[in-house]
Amino acid sequence: MIRTRSCGHWVNRGMKTTIELPDATFRHAKAIAANRGVTLRQFFATALEEQIRRYIQETQTCGSKAPWMAGFGALSDLSGENKRILELIEEDKLQLVLCRVEPDCYSGF
Repeated sequence: MIRTRSCGHWVNRGMKTTIELPDATFRHAKAIAANRGVTLRQFFATALEEQIRRYIQETQTCGSKAPWMAGFGALSDLSGENKRILELIEEDKLQLVLCRVEPDCYSGF
């Protein structure tokens, strides 16, 4: 953060930094900024703020989990269907056990 003295008090002017960009990226950014009527400084600040906002939104959505884990649990609404399938499997297991005890019980299930 750069602090300068103005009218007898300190004013925060923001952080200055240097970044290296590919020439084509810089030209595109400069053209878009000019097209929007904003300075290159405003354009980059807005772009960075948008990336930060997205990151915060993604991490809040996923809790403390990694972003690639966001899809886990996406089919949780199928838990009723899973329960029904497990019950059918248990019924079939029961039928198989009964058929071992009583071999004549086979009904072609």
